[in-house]
Amino acid sequence: MAKEQEVKKIEGEGFTLMNDGTKLTIVVDLANNAGVSGSGKSIMIATSGGNVDVGDGVKMGLNIYRKK
Repeated sequence: MAKEQEVKKIEGEGFTLMNDGTKLTIVVDLANNAGVSGSGKSIMIATSGGNVDVGDGVKMGLNIYRKK
């Protein structure tokens, strides 16, 4: 029987990542308000705050926003 892969879960500002070893799933709370962007032109919904390691040396950066 194959060994089950452990799911790596990462919580961020307005989002959750789940990595099962072969697939990365991103869940975003679109009702979240993470504040105004640095430029002041957008409302941030979710952000990783830069690049994050999601497993096996894979990096990801996430910014989800809407116009003000």
